[in-house]
Amino acid sequence: MQKTLLFSLALATACREGSTPDDSGPATDGGPSADRGPTDGGTPNTGPGDVGMEDGGSGGGLDAGPGWEDEHCRNRTCIWIRQGDPGASDVICNGRARVDRGTTDQDGRRNCPLASFQSAYLRALMAPNTGPNRSKTFFVGEGTYRTYPFGISLVGDGQNADEGLRLSNLRGEKVVLSGQNCPASCEYQGPNGPVTVTPCCAIKCDSCSSDPRCVDLGDDCGVPWDTAYRPVTIAGRWTRIEGMEIEGCISDAVTVATVATLDGQSLVPNDHLYLSNNRIHGCQINENIKGLRQGPGPTQGGPYWGPTEIIGNELLEMGSQAIDATGVQNWRVEENHLHSPKPVDACLGTPCDGGGIGFKNGGALARVRNNWLRANNGITMGGVAGSCLEDTSPPNGFGCFQRYEHQDGRVENNVIADAPRHGLMAYQCDDCGYLGNYLSNFRGAGFFLQDDCPGPRCPSHNPGLLPSRDLVLAHNHFGAGALSTEGPYFLAYFRDVFPSGPAANGMNALANTFCAPQGLLETATPELDVARFAHAEPQGLYNLPDYAAQVGDQGSRVYNDGAAQLAACPAPPRCTLSVTADAGIVRWEGAADGVQCTLAIDEVESTVPCQGERATTPGERGPGRHYLSLRAELGPGQPAGASCGLSYQLGAPFSGSRCTLGLVGDTLQYDADGLRCLIVADDGQDLGVRGCRGTLTLPPGLRSGARHHLRFQVLEAPDGQTTCGLMFTPGSQ
Repeated sequence: MQKTLLFSLALATACREGSTPDDSGPATDGGPSADRGPTDGGTPNTGPGDVGMEDGGSGGGLDAGPGWEDEHCRNRTCIWIRQGDPGASDVICNGRARVDRGTTDQDGRRNCPLASFQSAYLRALMAPNTGPNRSKTFFVGEGTYRTYPFGISLVGDGQNADEGLRLSNLRGEKVVLSGQNCPASCEYQGPNGPVTVTPCCAIKCDSCSSDPRCVDLGDDCGVPWDTAYRPVTIAGRWTRIEGMEIEGCISDAVTVATVATLDGQSLVPNDHLYLSNNRIHGCQINENIKGLRQGPGPTQGGPYWGPTEIIGNELLEMGSQAIDATGVQNWRVEENHLHSPKPVDACLGTPCDGGGIGFKNGGALARVRNNWLRANNGITMGGVAGSCLEDTSPPNGFGCFQRYEHQDGRVENNVIADAPRHGLMAYQCDDCGYLGNYLSNFRGAGFFLQDDCPGPRCPSHNPGLLPSRDLVLAHNHFGAGALSTEGPYFLAYFRDVFPSGPAANGMNALANTFCAPQGLLETATPELDVARFAHAEPQGLYNLPDYAAQVGDQGSRVYNDGAAQLAACPAPPRCTLSVTADAGIVRWEGAADGVQCTLAIDEVESTVPCQGERATTPGERGPGRHYLSLRAELGPGQPAGASCGLSYQLGAPFSGSRCTLGLVGDTLQYDADGLRCLIVADDGQDLGVRGCRGTLTLPPGLRSGARHHLRFQVLEAPDGQTTCGLMFTPGSQ
């Protein structure tokens, strides 16, 4: 997003919650920020090692007995930040004790908790300038902690799970990292005492003379502002941030950054980074989560990066995109809830994008699954060839390496509801698949293939970009809404890039359902000579049989294409999945009269009956995160295809707790190695579960309708917080 600095507009934020995609289900506030205290609901764990909830409360009242933290901290350094504890101090304490022990360490610091993040001492523990940074956990007690003036950085270089860094809320308490209400001047604890910073926060200027309000910041120039610039940064190897609420920023709320070695030349690829169960508010002009250019990955001849896992987060009030992954590799984005983008005029004079999730600039290996987007523009693989825009020489850059904007990407079983413009988009994408997504009430393109290169629209800074190849668009449901004059172009491309259609470059479209319940909108002004499918141009409507060969389509169906009277869009049939607590057996229930069903576990596909079960293989029940999906081709009189997806986790130290669930009939079965858990549905409906093991009968609103999302969130666990989830269709009752 272009960060034009116009300062006359006041920031306005709108939280808009809606209904489920078919307007039949419940929609309430909640999600990861809902009450996490002990309440009735579900079945609590009763096995050995469980910690009771009698020692709950707020502030400094969490010391009524031993917890899992004692064992966790036996072989690693634990730092406690607890502003509510009466003995907490940034000046005299070392953070090595949960409460004031009345003793001192060899450096003369008292063994007691720190009170805030405002000390050079703590920042050096979280991200030292030199030397290793390993085997530390930072536990934060309830409260709001300021992140200005410098933000919080967590940078590790561990070689395995035992050496990881972890920033976690203490026993599920609400912790807010806030850059809001930044004063004109502020103070932090430097290595030699208190230091005053004036201005405390600022918006960067191109130069100190670019605006009369710009002041010299030492290494930079900026206009004094009342919000922190970037509150949180995560980078390095084996690093985890979980259970935080992050708010108040100018640019990016969480930056996933690259890290250089001490010589300033070699790269340390990001490896095993985790952002789990956080609630992240958007910034005034930019992203909730920003991944910076990392350089060429394995598909471009560079090092292997990742994984970076963005799991179970609530992302709201985005000014630009919720997740902007720029030139990154091996990101896994699952079970996140995106909603309430900023109004278009609320980004300091630059129009807000209202964006969703985007990967661009030479990235690879993205997996975007089971996310629920409400009122956001959707999910994009591709961008603007940014790695060739600036200095590309080491160590500042990595050369103009990309020939595709993204390679080997999968966008699967997401819900995109009420998108103001496009739902799914591909741009110079190689081997990218869009599978089983459910789109409702979008106003732009359901799927927009926008390849600029080769041709007159190709950016001059990277004329070597190649057109998309081997695209797959399968089993998606496109339900257009009150259409703008741009749409719906369900499938679109520039004729000068694909004169014979994208099928000539390997595109395959299979079993998609296209429906415009309000009919198609005619326009006499085609945009940029784009060939549209299911859209009226002056020459007439492109009918699917005439267009199928150009996009490699097999078995898709179109409803309300202008040839008949308007009719309701067909409801998807039942499609649900389940995995047992030990992940030993997977079960599925697809359309009873499905023509053919495909089961995929960790992207290994097999043809199966449309209802059944089977034992998992050792790899499918091994430690780590797994993904299960079912896709069906359907017979006459039904939608073309159906799809559902389930994520599950088998516990691994640091990587995340065991977490399994499944739907059998109308009963949800859930099980996790956690101490506090929560189940939310769709737009954040809290289902009242606080235990981590049990069953739940689905409420009526989730037993009907087109598509629903269940997120089973492990809010406290020794192996790390995580979320597993189910994207399903209940079918007719």
